[in-house]
Order: sequence, then structure tokens, then C-alpha cells
Amino acid sequence: MPTTDDLKNLDRLDQAVLGAGVLAFILSFFHVFTASASGPGALLVSGLLGKAHATAWHGWGFFGMLLVLAATALAAGRLFAPASLPKLPVGINLLTLALSGLGLLLLVIEWLTNIKSSSAGGIKISSHLGIAGYLLLLVVLAQAAAAYLLFKKSGEVVPDFKAMQANRATGAGTPPPPVYGGSPTTPATYPPATTPAGDYTLDDSTPPPPPV
Repeated sequence: MPTTDDLKNLDRLDQAVLGAGVLAFILSFFHVFTASASGPGALLVSGLLGKAHATAWHGWGFFGMLLVLAATALAAGRLFAPASLPKLPVGINLLTLALSGLGLLLLVIEWLTNIKSSSAGGIKISSHLGIAGYLLLLVVLAQAAAAYLLFKKSGEVVPDFKAMQANRATGAGTPPPPVYGGSPTTPATYPPATTPAGDYTLDDSTPPPPPV
């Protein structure tokens, strides 16, 4: 478990990613979405709408918060337990940026889909982001910005997925699989052994007559 000194010694951008993730988790349980009424009799309706609010944990916001927390956990693992992280096809900082950015996008989508208003009897009822909702979006935006700066600082590059897919399709760089049931490999041939001078043990021909 990291200590306070460990957190203080971290890079400012790392502190921003971790701190924003923790703060976003706390804000997600407040009144992120609220409903309000305006017009004649709005006070009475507002009393009836006293509990008309929602946290970030529903709809697209639920998945958005999961991604934000995953980005925070991945950044913490990179800092405090790098050996426990699995081998990934992309860089850790790039993946943290992708998770945080996608989480922000889903939260914005949930916000846009909850902007609704209706009128009845001269009373207008609307649902919108609450103060906690605006703070949540700003905090997640700050996390995504810090993750982007960390990615640029780390020197990681975006992998060429098209080239990787092409190599996988053509089998480039992959050794051919063994062929079962085929003809055995022909053993390597070596030059025939030569008979030393004066040695006729390997020669069936008649030896020459001795010199006179």
C-alpha cells in the first residue's frame, strides 16, 4: 500500500490522474442529475420533485464511471505494482488515456440524453446536470488531459493496428507449422570418406605391384 510520502514523490501528472479518479468516484454518488420546475405552482411541484435526482451510476454514466475507475487503477498499478501488470499490446499510458477519454465521452453522452423538458398546466419541468454533475465532468476532463500529457511525455506511440492485422493475415514473421504425416526430412549429405595413401582396407581393387 502506497504511503503519503510515496504519493508526494510522484510526478504532478501522475498525482493528477490518481487524484482526479478518486475525486470522480466520490462525486459520482452525489446529485449528478436533477429535476427542477418553473412557472405558476412551481414551488409545489418542486416539493414533489424533492427526490427527483440521480447519481452518475446509471445508463451510459455507469459504464463511463467504470472506465474512469479502470484508468485510475491502471495508473496506480503502473506506479506501485508494475510487475503485476500483464503484457499488453499497447503502452500503459496510452491505455490509461483511452480509458479515461472514453469514460468522459460516455458521461457526456449520458448528460446529453438527460437534457429533457416538458410543460403541463403552465409548469415547466426540466432535467439537467446538477452542480455535482458539472464538477464530475470537469474532474474527468482533467484526468483525461493529465493522461494525455503523460502519454506524450512517456514517448509511447500509437501502434499500427492495420499493419499488425495485415501481418497476422499473411502470416509474416510466424514460423510455418510442422507438417504431420509428410515425408521425412532428407538428412544432410557429407562428402565421402577418402582412403588414406597406402591404405587399401576400403578399396576392393587390386593393389599396384611393389616398385622394383
